Amino acid sequence: MNQDRCLIMFAKYPEKGKVKSRLGLHWDEDIVAGLYRLFIEDLLDRLSGGDYQFRIAYHPVEKKNILHRTVRRWFLIHAPGRRRPG
Repeated sequence: MNQDRCLIMFAKYPEKGKVKSRLGLHWDEDIVAGLYRLFIEDLLDRLSGGDYQFRIAYHPVEKKNILHRTVRRWFLIHAPGRRRPG
């Protein structure tokens, strides 16, 4: 593994009504959240085998334990949400 290179994947916890909101206009929110979870799992499988360190930045921090059960093979990094100006 090349220690000089690192790929970071950013992901949100697949919470119903909080991910892929445009798909939620046409599909049931449970289906959309499940689809987003499958997107994450597919990307993890595709990206984790390269010649680089692989990390996952996630949000929100409260979901770390749940996300860790899904992605326990990889190191998690908390990705804080955007700060609002002012």
